[in-house]
Amino acid sequence: MGFDISKIKNKEDRALISDAIKLCENGFYRASYIMAWLSCAESLKRRFYELGKRDSNAGKLYKNIEELEKQHKSVDNEIINGAFNFNLISDTEKEKLKHFFSMRSVYSHPYEEAPSKVDCEQIIENIIQIVLSRPVLLKEGGISFILDRLTKEESFLNNSSTEINTYSKELISIIDPKKYSYFLKKYLQFLNDTPKDQRKGILYNRGIMILSYMAFNIGIENIWSNEEFENILYTYRNASLNVFAELNIFLLLDQKFKNIIINRLFEDIPDNLSLIKYLDSFYIKNILTENQRRKFSFIVFDINWRDLPSIELSLKALYPRIISGLKSHNWHMQNPACEYIIHFGSFDDTLSDEEYVELGRNILQSYVGGSSGAHSLLYRISTVGNTPISLIQGIVEECFYDDNKKLRLKISNPQLIEQIIDKNLSFEEQENLFLEIATNIQQTEIKRNWDWSEYDQIPDTGLLGKIKKVLNENYPVFPF
Repeated sequence: MGFDISKIKNKEDRALISDAIKLCENGFYRASYIMAWLSCAESLKRRFYELGKRDSNAGKLYKNIEELEKQHKSVDNEIINGAFNFNLISDTEKEKLKHFFSMRSVYSHPYEEAPSKVDCEQIIENIIQIVLSRPVLLKEGGISFILDRLTKEESFLNNSSTEINTYSKELISIIDPKKYSYFLKKYLQFLNDTPKDQRKGILYNRGIMILSYMAFNIGIENIWSNEEFENILYTYRNASLNVFAELNIFLLLDQKFKNIIINRLFEDIPDNLSLIKYLDSFYIKNILTENQRRKFSFIVFDINWRDLPSIELSLKALYPRIISGLKSHNWHMQNPACEYIIHFGSFDDTLSDEEYVELGRNILQSYVGGSSGAHSLLYRISTVGNTPISLIQGIVEECFYDDNKKLRLKISNPQLIEQIIDKNLSFEEQENLFLEIATNIQQTEIKRNWDWSEYDQIPDTGLLGKIKKVLNENYPVFPF
């Protein structure tokens, strides 16, 4: 009979059972049977030691067994019962091990009945299957020990996503899959009971990150049934929103649960504004219905500009409000819109090229109208760089024609415009922008005549100078 020992990962376990197999193959059945049982007992002892690193009760059991062995007392029943109590074996498996130990006691006496080859093969096969091939996995005791440290010791883990994700991956591998639900529910309970003023702390954020990683990588369907998961959403309402509204998890949920989470977010946002970040991610991905999108926009419009930086919404979410503010012809609305963009620090990829063109146009309009916020924003764009090409295109287009591509001049501070162009666009990008604007100028009609002073202040060099020449070519008699 061949035995599959490839699943036995521990070297000591593999060595002892290999000796038992060799003894059986060579006809030494009594020695084989005793060696097989020894491999079982030693493996279980080692597992108590490993569990003891994270479970104080397992550690106590290991020390107790060590002490009994020093006194030359039998520890086999202690080991079997301990294995059952720590859920390393089932009730049926416990009875099997007791039988094997009982027979080992019989076969160990040289003048008693000897085991047969079948007896040896049977114990070897069962020991491999029941004990040796199974990894050492945490049950309730070990899980409680780990949760105690995770929820009480800020220094237990560095507060970095990389380290927390690495640790979360390790947790998945060392927790008994049958106990994933136990771990997640216990952790959700802690997070749910965390006072509101502590929900931005290290311990709370760590919990959200660990549970989000585990839920996504294990799969909610592998942890709970639909009925159980719905109960989780209701029982741990506050914590569950922060875990299961994460976009990568949310996208995997049934529509029923998506609707529950979205409705809960709308209900709870008035008392917990930080939850709006989840609706923001749904808004960007076009997950929300048209009615939900309007409702979301109303919430965004009602938030005080002073509170927005701490929420860090996407430009996509704030785009309607920013454009509305820039078009208001009211500095008190234009300035906060521009200042928020400055605070945002960089332009994200949530806006389309068309939206960036419109944004660039309206920033320049506000600047021409005297908005100090627009002045600061354009100055930042001219010095920092890394601005989307489409936004620069909107700024330059606004200098020469309106959004219907009807020709008129609106050039204020051309030196600043040239600085913006040179800081943000490569030579090739400038050439492409020139070709597009030149084509539009040659195909458009005049909306408004301009003064000589307006035309004359356009520099003769740079991108603006090249566009100036196109104006001259298209309209040899200037429409002054």
